[in-house]
Amino acid sequence: MTLRGAVERLDTATTTNVAEKLSCEYDCAYYYLKKLEEDGTIRSEKIGNTILWHAE
Repeated sequence: MTLRGAVERLDTATTTNVAEKLSCEYDCAYYYLKKLEEDGTIRSEKIGNTILWHAE
């Protein structure tokens, strides 16, 4: 499964949830999610201390 695929499939795609889904470290997931956001593939929404990721 890809990062984008995890974001699409999870009801609540937080960085932690994506990392758990892909069995990787939080920092690794966050780094690549930010890269996908820079490319315009996904977008983020900050709610309190939580970042939600949405597929575009």
